Amino acid sequence: MPYQMIGTRRSGTNLLRVMIDQLPGFSAPQSTHELEYFTPLVPYYPDLNVDSNFMQFIDDMCRCVELNPAKWDGVVLDRYEIFNLCRERSIVAIFDAINVTAALQVKGAKDWMSKCPNYINYAESFEQYWGEDIKYIYMYRDGRDIALSFTKAVAGDKHHYFIAKEWAKTQRAAQSLKRRISPDRFFSVCYEELLQDPEEVCRRTAAFLGQPYTPDMLKFYENKSAKIAAASSSLWENIASPINTNNSKKWLAQSNESDIHIFESVAGAELEMLGYERVTDYDLSFTVEEIETFSQINNSRKEKIMKTAHPDDMKRRNAQKAHADQVRIRLGVPDHIQYDGNMIHKKTVVGNSDQSTTTTTMA
Repeated sequence: MPYQMIGTRRSGTNLLRVMIDQLPGFSAPQSTHELEYFTPLVPYYPDLNVDSNFMQFIDDMCRCVELNPAKWDGVVLDRYEIFNLCRERSIVAIFDAINVTAALQVKGAKDWMSKCPNYINYAESFEQYWGEDIKYIYMYRDGRDIALSFTKAVAGDKHHYFIAKEWAKTQRAAQSLKRRISPDRFFSVCYEELLQDPEEVCRRTAAFLGQPYTPDMLKFYENKSAKIAAASSSLWENIASPINTNNSKKWLAQSNESDIHIFESVAGAELEMLGYERVTDYDLSFTVEEIETFSQINNSRKEKIMKTAHPDDMKRRNAQKAHADQVRIRLGVPDHIQYDGNMIHKKTVVGNSDQSTTTTTMA
């Protein structure tokens, strides 16, 4: 059975993933972003009803997984096996077959979870493909702590305005999905609760996954997948250590008043929806000129932090994009067609067009 973790990056999704991966009968590998890279390219592939064309698409997707910054240890993706597992000629079918193959090879398991929280954007396609068979784990965290984390991370936006817009949009999308599907298919995990009572949250999570709880979930830092991820990027280094129970509300001491006010003005309603209290008592409004200034600051901060990023980390992250770029050239994809990839390559959107929740449908 497939499970999809949804939410916002920097919200503890990787921590929960390695906890789940400790379950003997369940597979929860590192996220690989192949849907983000290849969904925009699908319309440019030649007729996928032709076996050779579909096999090429499978090879492109598998290669993207193989080039992931954090390797899937012990997984060998046989293209013909993936081909035979696909029940239709679509990107979701390939995604499914890849994860089914990995789960069987590593854990001998039938149940698996994809840990790419941004795949909330593909929920409509998941629903069309799996129907009632897919379930979701929604991980959420105080957006002000997420904003603080992103300002220090190698990936993602670096200005509270843009971080708040993306965070708010994701929370709305998750709540919309929750309202549309049956309660038994949607499970919410609060990051702050996970820090304070990890055993209880792990027990409830295991029950949702249909798995017996094991104390090994709390020894996640001994997991080989956790060690590989931690060694692959500074983004994931914390999962190689026991839980830091004080890793919340850092924004109170480390974020300046202006940044907090901007975040709460953009995403105050979503904070309150999730039970987080605001500390500012009125909303700011922003002119087009101010937003453009925010964008310039955001891009400047991105450039600055990229200069300090570890070269090996960047080399691993850029490998997937280089592969996707080669496919783009081969398919003749126009330059204006963009993909998000692993957030290193995500474009900042300026304007009002990204205020609403969007759902991507994949062929």
